[in-house]
Amino acid sequence: MLKQASKLITCVLPDDGSDKRLINMLYKEKNITQAESITSFAMNILAGTAVRLGTLPEASLARIVRIIVPQAEAEEYFDYIYNKAGIGRPGGGVIFQSDLSLCTTYTLPEGVEEE
Repeated sequence: MLKQASKLITCVLPDDGSDKRLINMLYKEKNITQAESITSFAMNILAGTAVRLGTLPEASLARIVRIIVPQAEAEEYFDYIYNKAGIGRPGGGVIFQSDLSLCTTYTLPEGVEEE
């Protein structure tokens, strides 16, 4: 078991499969095993949709992806995720990072198959 200072990188992505592609790339290219993706509703308040005064735009499905990375490498991972997830494209989502006080890494024993 290894304890280290870590960062939590959170992305809100469109519900278009980009979350699964991102997590797959992180696992294969960066060996990241601490990630999750959950379904959520999101509102694009900057979209050019007309709404009545005092109302909000209609919510749409989105995916929230959270990744735990070592603090020393957080900026590198942040840039990697921003580019690979296509966050810079219109409607591509948002990304931010926050501190974690401590993170413990667990590994599966040899011979346990991946799901």
